[in-house]
Amino acid sequence: MGVFRFKEFEVRNEVSAMKVNTDSVLLGVLCTVRKEDRRVLDIGTGTGAVALIVAQRLNRVKGGVPRGNVLCSGDCITGIDIDEGAASEAAFNFGGSPWANNMETFHSALDDFSDGSYDLIVSNPPYYENSIQSPVERRRVARHADTLSYRDILSYSVGNLSPDGRVALILPASEKIAVLGDAADKGLYLNKITMIKTVEGKTCSRMVVEFSRCRKPLESEELPIYGADGSYSDEYIKKTSELLDCKF
Repeated sequence: MGVFRFKEFEVRNEVSAMKVNTDSVLLGVLCTVRKEDRRVLDIGTGTGAVALIVAQRLNRVKGGVPRGNVLCSGDCITGIDIDEGAASEAAFNFGGSPWANNMETFHSALDDFSDGSYDLIVSNPPYYENSIQSPVERRRVARHADTLSYRDILSYSVGNLSPDGRVALILPASEKIAVLGDAADKGLYLNKITMIKTVEGKTCSRMVVEFSRCRKPLESEELPIYGADGSYSDEYIKKTSELLDCKF
């Protein structure tokens, strides 16, 4: 897959070890984006797809038109990645987007990245633990939590969220109890959770969880990707309609 085309931007999909996938689309459309948001950080940005989805949504929520840019000089969407090739590809994709002036990329591990204050932190982190690891080093780093875990991201978020900032992650549904406990231990409250089913009627396989330092009424929903007949569900189409002409 060389280039993946969204409605308002394109993603070159050749160098990053982890390609554009349904998880990145779901995280991008399900995280909360507010008109007041100024600074966004995408940890483990890969191709930059999640950051670009957030940039598109931020432009729209601030009153911008499709393929336009009403973001001001203080609005910044930053992507970081430990993999140099991925960071370079994300920078290329950012540069070709309508929001190029408001996007930046750093080749950096999270431990080495300078602290800041972010209104939104997003990540589709590696999630395999204690499993057989890929023999390809770049893919192993991208897929396995020995280099970056959700715990690392939560710890970073505690010290680097703005007062009303959020951190949103997409994770296996099997991690629900563990991630809620780890977040609570760090003083983060669950504000929103979307449980994702591959097919209507099946067990949830993924979840998008969103935390902040503020206790708020919990928003909770379930989202099936496919209906029982194998076609995309109405819910999935509604969530992704502003992104995709041909559903991912």
